[in-house]
Parts: sequence; structure tokens; C-alpha cells
Amino acid sequence: MKIKICYFVNSAWYFELHWLDRALSVLEAGYDVYIFANYSDKSILDRFTSLGFKCVDSKIKEQNINPVVFFCDIIRSFRTLNKINPDIVHSVTIKPGVISCLWPESEIKKWSIVLLG
Repeated sequence: MKIKICYFVNSAWYFELHWLDRALSVLEAGYDVYIFANYSDKSILDRFTSLGFKCVDSKIKEQNINPVVFFCDIIRSFRTLNKINPDIVHSVTIKPGVISCLWPESEIKKWSIVLLG
């Protein structure tokens, strides 16, 4: 069975700009690679999918600081992470980092957080 790694990031465009090469290396090494991000640009979603990534839209708005919206983001992200059931969670940026630290299942997973790109 392949190891599942989930890159959890605010924005797909940011991931494409700074993390795509690393994710491609992991994909080439035989991992199942999920990119859990806000896909505001459908062309990025299409490109990632064509490269072999499994893409999941987080719908997280990186600029929004409303605590009610953030709470909803947390619940939605927990549900998605539970469905993906990754072996490794690699969170990039602050919101995904905080959410993945709060994820109840994280105690049995390996995770990494990068707060600054």
C-alpha cells in the first residue's frame, strides 16, 4: 500500500510557486500525494490533476480573520483530513498549521509544519 502524504496549504497558487518541485519528487518516489488547498484558479487545479496529484479544495480564505469562519474552516478541514486519512500531513502557512495541530487524529500521524513559505 502506498504512503499517503497530504500537503495542506492556504492557496494552490502559493503551493505551485514554492512547493511544486518537492511534491513532484514525492510523487515520483511512489507516494499518493494530496494537495489540500484553496483552488481559486481552476487552471492550477487542472494542472495539478494532470500531473497526478489528488486535489481537494479547502475553501479556506487566507485573508479572512473572522473567528466564526475560521471555526467552520477547522470543522470542514477535520472532515476532509479524516476522509483522506493521510500517513503524513505537511502543513504550509499559519492557518493549515494551526488546524493540523488541532486535528484529533494527528496524534497517530506524522506531520510537519512550515509557518513561513
